[in-house]
Amino acid sequence: MIWPESPPVLYINRAADSARREAFQDACLLRGIAPRRCGAVDREDRAALSAAADMLPETFWEGGEIKPGAFACFLSHRRAWAHAAAGDAPWTLICEDDSPPEAGGDVISAVAGLGARAGADFIFCGPRACALRDALSPEDRGLLSDAGALAAALAGGLPAHGPRAPGADSLLVSRRGARRMLAATGEDRCCAGLDWLLLFRCWDSRPGAAATGEMAALRRMLGAGPARLSAAVAPEPLSFGSGAPSVLLHRRRLPIAALGGAA
Repeated sequence: MIWPESPPVLYINRAADSARREAFQDACLLRGIAPRRCGAVDREDRAALSAAADMLPETFWEGGEIKPGAFACFLSHRRAWAHAAAGDAPWTLICEDDSPPEAGGDVISAVAGLGARAGADFIFCGPRACALRDALSPEDRGLLSDAGALAAALAGGLPAHGPRAPGADSLLVSRRGARRMLAATGEDRCCAGLDWLLLFRCWDSRPGAAATGEMAALRRMLGAGPARLSAAVAPEPLSFGSGAPSVLLHRRRLPIAALGGAA
């Protein structure tokens, strides 16, 4: 199934990041894509972070401190999902502003069609998720694959070589999936990295399924149960970017209670 019209491209961008905004738009223009901007929550805007205090968890990765950048990223993606949920398009490609699409609208549309046939809520389309899939399940290389199977494989431990996390820098999101992702993360709150939260919710984490590392920590925080989201990993990345998380203020932490207080 290929949609009659290519899914719209929505990119997350802080107001201060004009150079990244221009670079993203230029990259899209080369591929005949007219992207739409979703204003990001700025990690330096303490008032905006405090206003979303209901999304703060009791612990972040089981600790008492949280990265302002991680919380702002969480809120920014939920803002983008709200756009996708309220729009008319069956699917939307949501990118962070350092991960412009490197595929044309026909390829994006074809991947969306694969996701629709598979009944997926969303599709991981970034390089890290694809690299993890290829490292853990090389037989699935070049195929649309089940993110729940990737989660189960990662629950046994990360591969010796490869990225540390699946990444949420490029996601094809269905309209139904956007609503379900908003509901799931609204319940979970920002208790861990967004990409790990999404992947965990695609995994059947009931007792008996072994888990180590990040997946074990998420099970302790969120409990065990059947998968609540249906997701896939794209046959090939639709966006490449740097292939690594941003290092800008990435390690700075604040007490959760302080971040939820007045600016």
